[in-house]
Amino acid sequence: MEESYCKNVYSQEKCEISNITEGYMDYVCENAVTMAMTLDQIDKESPQDKFIQELIKCIQHDEWPKHQNSKMFYKLRNEVYVHNNIVLRGNIIVITQGHRPKVLQIAHETHQGIVKTKQILREIVCWPGIDNEIEMLIKTCFQCQLVSNPSQQLPITPTELPETPWQIAGMDLTGPFPGGEYILVVIDYYSRYPEVEIMKSITSRCIIQRLMQIFATHGLPSVIKTDNAPNMVSQETTNFFTANGIKHQRVTPYYPQAAGLVENFNKTIAKCVKTANNRKKKW
Repeated sequence: MEESYCKNVYSQEKCEISNITEGYMDYVCENAVTMAMTLDQIDKESPQDKFIQELIKCIQHDEWPKHQNSKMFYKLRNEVYVHNNIVLRGNIIVITQGHRPKVLQIAHETHQGIVKTKQILREIVCWPGIDNEIEMLIKTCFQCQLVSNPSQQLPITPTELPETPWQIAGMDLTGPFPGGEYILVVIDYYSRYPEVEIMKSITSRCIIQRLMQIFATHGLPSVIKTDNAPNMVSQETTNFFTANGIKHQRVTPYYPQAAGLVENFNKTIAKCVKTANNRKKKW
């Protein structure tokens, strides 16, 4: 009699656990489905979806063929399960093929970027190739292309090493700093040796005076590269370069990478100056 009682208790407990599990799975399914799409829609289409039906067979029989679509879920075979006609990975629902375009359209209504859209969808849905489809959708979206910045970078052309020191030089100004100072940097492209001049005035005449001091030490360069700042391309500066036989090369406007050697050195100087000022030290 005791044995019969224990069996009844065990059977009731097993039934209650089964009901709780079933209820939890219903809850997961209802909360996993995307907004503007009902659970019934996915449930009704699943029996007609060849991919979903093959996936259900793989999960139920634990047999995974070497099919491209199955490879993704084979690695996740301990995480995927079937509830009614719906396949889930944890609390993420596997979307049928017919509903994928609609899911992408809903996710992209606010025209977020590739990273943000992937982040949104990965929390609620999945299917093989979802990342590629998101990228293709956004790259071909007219509105996104209209407002986005071009991501393709211009090809980098390495600068050839000059044959002698101070044959080619780069020049740039950085500042102003808290005390009102500017720093004039002139770098030799051969040795990477920098000349640094602290200046209060950055008129063309003042720049020319500092250049004469630098060139008196190192000699006149054949080429000097600068940006298109007014004091670098003024008539006075141009006349100085021409009179001394210096070819003036201007970098591409709004493309500081073209003068990367000087720009990188300027960043180093700016960091040192800011650190010194923060620590109340002279620089």
